[in-house]
Amino acid sequence: MHDAVARAVAGYLADEGLPDAHPRPYVPRTMSEALGEEAIDGDVRGVPGAWIGVTSRLRYRPTEELGRARTGASLLGRDVAVAVQWVGGRDISDALCTIALSDLAKLLRSTSAP
Repeated sequence: MHDAVARAVAGYLADEGLPDAHPRPYVPRTMSEALGEEAIDGDVRGVPGAWIGVTSRLRYRPTEELGRARTGASLLGRDVAVAVQWVGGRDISDALCTIALSDLAKLLRSTSAP
């Protein structure tokens, strides 16, 4: 289920103008990939500056999921950490996204007109 949700989130982001968004490969090809940066990166990749984790758990744990995303973002030097929660039975566009207020401010500043 997790892999399917990650593919759906990546596909949605790609359709919405982030063409490099793609789901994390779940089978490491080499030992160095399994132990390296590939193992730390998020469930959705290819979105510049963002670490994106995905969950489809019935019981959402925003503090835990956002903590995991912020740790990954920090380790990889990403600007924004996002935890995406798919709500079963709903369209992927209705998935909930949890970000820290500081990351929201970064996003809003980057989209503001000068």
